[in-house]
Amino acid sequence: MNKTNIESRFGFDEPLNRDRRVIVEDCLDIMSLQMNQLQKRVKKTHPFATFRQIAGGNLAIRLSPNSLCFDAIVEWFSGAYVVMTVSTARGRDIAYHDRDKYDVSYSDQKFTSITKTLARATKLIKDAKSVTPERVLEGVVRKTLGTFDAGLSNAQGKLETLERRVFSSITQDARNYSLLEYCLATREQRPVRATIQREVEECTDRYLEGKKDLGDSIAACQGLQVLSIYKLKDIPKVFYHYRDMPAAEMYQSKYVNNVNDLPQEVLTKLSVLQTTGVESMENIGYSYDTKVLTSIGSVTSSMGELGFVEDAMCVYVSPETMVEVEALDKN
Repeated sequence: MNKTNIESRFGFDEPLNRDRRVIVEDCLDIMSLQMNQLQKRVKKTHPFATFRQIAGGNLAIRLSPNSLCFDAIVEWFSGAYVVMTVSTARGRDIAYHDRDKYDVSYSDQKFTSITKTLARATKLIKDAKSVTPERVLEGVVRKTLGTFDAGLSNAQGKLETLERRVFSSITQDARNYSLLEYCLATREQRPVRATIQREVEECTDRYLEGKKDLGDSIAACQGLQVLSIYKLKDIPKVFYHYRDMPAAEMYQSKYVNNVNDLPQEVLTKLSVLQTTGVESMENIGYSYDTKVLTSIGSVTSSMGELGFVEDAMCVYVSPETMVEVEALDKN
């Protein structure tokens, strides 16, 4: 399901969903008998559900205060309930005749169901899987982690390749002999044989030249780790993710209330990302949604399947800074 459709169709502040009249449970004059019965059934299993009459006289339903948008939008039309929910994902299109009869737009059909029974309409709403902050975080983490890791590992891979090939010009037997000679020279406290020392120094010089050619930014990636940063819309917390942490833990314990509470290296690199701008960054592989600034971090416009994400980025930090981040975890 497209995040833009979910956010624009079910969001609280979208033009189609703005208040027309607050539904009062006992006010039968503002809704049909069918809609009133539906509301009462939903209330039995979701006592904290709230209802709003929106543009077109439709009923918007929020099942829980934790939902970031409406969970369902229902219309009674031509003797049937036209039910849209955030978790409906149709595999097949609604027949054109039914779309025309029940006035279902082509863009809305993927999360729309049509039923003439109250029981079925109620079940569709009760089964809706709310768009909660936890779900949004899990979705955007799943969407971005691999690309964020690639932004760092690609640069580190160039260094690793260079290091693996340092002594590639020397045969395996010669490398073993050279290593033995250096060990013996150290143990016996004598100089290394000149021919071996010269051969090893030539390889080392080529390595240093190659490292210089890669540039300071790639060289600076050595030993860095990925710290992902996420900001959700209308939620003041700043969430972070590192290593193999389960995404489900983030909402409860992996956050700061103010971005300035993050370690200084994190703040410095976030500032560099902001001032540089994505226009001056490179693509990561074939991804055009995510840009990388080598040794600094990455920024993405790919916000996961559900939307409701304000910022998603990462910074590449030292192990020492990662220890500081771990100390921020709220138990």
